[in-house]
Amino acid sequence: MAVEIDGVWAIQLVGTDDAGVVDGRSLRRFGLTKDAYEGWAEYYRNMILSGNYPQVLRSQLKRPTEFRLLVGGYMETTRSAQDTAANLFADLVHRDEVASEPHAKALRRKVERTLEVAQIQAQPDVTVEAKWGPSGTDSDDVEFDYSYVNGQRHLMHRLQLHHPSADQAKIVSRDFNARVEGARSAGAAVSFVAFYSAEALDAMGDGVLKPAWRVAETIDVDHPEEAADQLRQIVS
Repeated sequence: MAVEIDGVWAIQLVGTDDAGVVDGRSLRRFGLTKDAYEGWAEYYRNMILSGNYPQVLRSQLKRPTEFRLLVGGYMETTRSAQDTAANLFADLVHRDEVASEPHAKALRRKVERTLEVAQIQAQPDVTVEAKWGPSGTDSDDVEFDYSYVNGQRHLMHRLQLHHPSADQAKIVSRDFNARVEGARSAGAAVSFVAFYSAEALDAMGDGVLKPAWRVAETIDVDHPEEAADQLRQIVS
């Protein structure tokens, strides 16, 4: 959460203290390591506190990453930037962080049950090359939750779409869209699968999934037996 008031910036990030020191233990729930997160936390802190967040926005359009800057809005307040950032963080970020953890665990459990029923032994947590741009000059590595090879490579990912707002949920779907486009351009795979929970769509609306189904097969895993049948058809 970052706030600017009268030219003064304040920022508060998950898993860091006021000095920017990262607590690796608090990142375990997200499946992040301290080494992987520390550099990004420092980057966002430095860019935002120096007022260079527009450059961050431009960069993430060209090269999507695991982390994304989302512009909020304006509000009236008599508090300092530091106090306002702390209050908004407690109300929005921390509440979301606590609430979304059970959803993420439930989705993982349903996906792994789907793979088990389908008798598909997928490789977890894979990294592949990705390319963007007209000539593929912008390249990087992107991650997918699973990879399965059966004549061709299938890259699969969990989309945790339970969020406080549809806009936030759609960011997850757009991030997946960008990963797929980059991985496909680099020749990493031609088959992609997105796992999701229909319960999230009931709360967020079907539109949040649109960026994902434009580039991949989508599977609702709320009923693992049915999801397994659909998955077997895709990878067979």
